[in-house]
Amino acid sequence: MSRKKKSSSGKNGKKSTQKATSNSNNEMMQELKKQLIQKLISKL
Repeated sequence: MSRKKKSSSGKNGKKSTQKATSNSNNEMMQELKKQLIQKLISKL
């Protein structure tokens, strides 16, 4: 039982770190999309 708990907590820790990185990546992607859209609009 204790072993399972340890592994699960480790997995959760990894998940939380992955989530943080993915969130920052999503924010960057949104910013890039905004810039691209603005460029397209300015061209029109």
